[in-house]
Amino acid sequence: MAIQFTCPSCHQAMTVSEQYAGREVFCPTCRAQLTVPQQSGGQSEMIRGGVVGAQGSPAAGTQSVAGATYGPGAAAAGVAPMLAAPRSCGMATASLVLSIVSWICCVGPIGSLPGFILGLAARGKVKRSGGTLTGKGRATAGVIISLLNLLLIGGTLIAFVSVPVLRNSAVSGYRLGVLNQACTVYTMSHGTMPPDLQTLVDQGMLSDTRAITCPLSGEEYVYTAAGMSQMDLHRGVVIAYSKGKPVEGMRLALCWGGQVELMEAAELKSRLRAQGTPEELIP
Repeated sequence: MAIQFTCPSCHQAMTVSEQYAGREVFCPTCRAQLTVPQQSGGQSEMIRGGVVGAQGSPAAGTQSVAGATYGPGAAAAGVAPMLAAPRSCGMATASLVLSIVSWICCVGPIGSLPGFILGLAARGKVKRSGGTLTGKGRATAGVIISLLNLLLIGGTLIAFVSVPVLRNSAVSGYRLGVLNQACTVYTMSHGTMPPDLQTLVDQGMLSDTRAITCPLSGEEYVYTAAGMSQMDLHRGVVIAYSKGKPVEGMRLALCWGGQVELMEAAELKSRLRAQGTPEELIP
């Protein structure tokens, strides 16, 4: 279906296929730049005025419609206008540039977030332009690179926060293992568990005094097996546990036999009460 409209500058009647609705065109008579209306009889929007009576070949940067007859003609006939060449979308270019700069310079969300937003906006603008704007590929690339950069920064921040906790948890597990060996040696020599952890240090059974300190909290491990005889000791008996929490609601606990377990608070309390641990030592 054809759309018929009139140039607001020279009143030249023009006819164009409906697929060009919303596109920017040039009047073949006066070279005025205007927008094709959505339907016949609609008001075309003037972008730049032309020169009445201008003649000659189409202006640079224009594409002629197949079968067009240029020059003045009868108003009833309706000549075909010259289609304006698609323009590059600046927002799409800006999105791509910002995303690449952010990736290379590692500036994180400072450039990636604007690049992501501009890319989405540019995609919508190009889609609504009816073919008058190009840059969908650049906008899409800008969105993807910006998103990857934001995900990378987010992952780095998570790792930065998590790595120290994981490292300290591993160190805590190692120290509890060393503590278990010292307690075992003491029990074999004395028949009972030591009265406190400092005794192991004083008697030279712990060469590294840091073994009694939890790296998660910086405080001494809570010792829960003071004076227990060998008859009371069996797998599952909690010897000590950490004050620090590697995971919210859970603690590292050393059990007789060298087992280091990550226990929920409820399970730890249940075990400690079952083995007769004083209430002041139960978390």
